[in-house]
Formats: sequence, structure tokens, C-alpha cells
Amino acid sequence: MIRASLRLRRFAAARSLPILSMAASSLLLAGCVANSSYPSLAQRPIERIDNSLTPAPDTAPTPPAPPPASSDLTTRLAGLVKYAKDSDSQFQTLRADADRKISAASGTSLGSDSWGNAQVAMAQLDSARGGASSAMADLDALYSDARDHTPVGDTPSLQAIIAARETVLGIVTAENAAVDSLSRRLKG
Repeated sequence: MIRASLRLRRFAAARSLPILSMAASSLLLAGCVANSSYPSLAQRPIERIDNSLTPAPDTAPTPPAPPPASSDLTTRLAGLVKYAKDSDSQFQTLRADADRKISAASGTSLGSDSWGNAQVAMAQLDSARGGASSAMADLDALYSDARDHTPVGDTPSLQAIIAARETVLGIVTAENAAVDSLSRRLKG
């Protein structure tokens, strides 16, 4: 029985502890509130908008100008454009020959000598356009590398690469159109 009464007292003491701590803390807080005054919740002068303040000046420094295209790059670009133009002049010579042979082969049967000569001329012409395509591939690789280093905006190096690409792309496009036109003539 004594054990049961001890358990009951411990249980009652454990239940009354939170109540006593809440009562003590409210008495302490009530004492703090009675002696101090709260600040006003009215709008302070700094919080008023009267358009009298000017924005802070932009103090971000301007980025330095990008360096010009290196002489190595311009030399390489000039070499690629020259290679494409030289390949194109060889292509134009072969194109005139292919055009003559395709004209001679028109109206002949498949497998004839003139048809075979036209096919060989077309194969040579197709091979000759590889020079400009190769230069274009190198320019595309340069452009891709330059764009990786400068994802936004154009630097003088990137502008030089773009100009060379446009020149060579014009050559490649014209050569592709010529081969397609001659191929249609040969088939037709």
C-alpha cells in the first residue's frame, strides 16, 4: 500500500510541474509588460514614399573590350578560305567538263560509253567539292570552340570566324546546288 501511495504522489507531482512552470512564467512576463512601453506602429518618416530620393548611381565597372583576333587565328582563317576558294576553282573546271559530258550522254542508254564518261565526271566533281566541305568542317570546329569560350556576345575572334564561315558556306552551298542540278540532268 505504501508503494501505491508513493506512486500516486510521484504521478501528482509530475502532473503539477507543467502547470506550476506556466504560472511562474506568466507572472514573470506580466511583470515585464507592465513597466515598459511599446514603440508606435505608425509609419515612420523613412517609410514614406515622396520621390525625394534618387537611386544610387550604377557603380558596376564596364567590362574591358575583348582583345582583337590573334594573328594565328586570322592566318588560319585566311588559309581555310583560300583552300576553299582553290578547291572551288578546281570544282568549276571539273563542272564545265561534267556539264559537257552530261550533255553528250543525254539521250543515250545506260551503260553506254558517254553515260559512263558522265558518271566518272560526276564522281570527280563530287570528290572535288570535298575541299570546300573540309574547310567548312574546320571552320565549324573553330566556331564551336570559340562559342564555348564566349557563349554570349561576339568577340572580334568570333566575328572573324563567322565571316570566314559565311564565305566558305556560300561556296559549299553553290557547289552542292551544282552537283544536284547535274545529277538530275544525268538521271533525266
